[in-house]
Amino acid sequence: ETFRESWSKLDSLLNDQCRDQPIFMFCTGGIRCIKAGAYLKQCLGFADVRRLDGGIVAYERWLAHDAPPQTQSRFSGENFVFDRRSLPPSSSSVISTTSDN
Repeated sequence: ETFRESWSKLDSLLNDQCRDQPIFMFCTGGIRCIKAGAYLKQCLGFADVRRLDGGIVAYERWLAHDAPPQTQSRFSGENFVFDRRSLPPSSSSVISTTSDN
């Protein structure tokens, strides 16, 4: 699949969701969240769309260089990249899910 195929999936996944409910998004580098967030606001009418600024890459960089000592990463999952960038290994454990309400 390509990123442009995400729109119809977002339409169907979020069809029954309250438009005032906050939506939290993250992606590897942040750019796809900017595009998807704009789609959620402009096309689907969600009022409160939030994203992890700079994505998981920026978060991991912050942890390595700027976070208080002993700070542990709260990210648990897998990063998917569309190019040949190398990312550190991550866990595939699920730490959060969304409800269908």
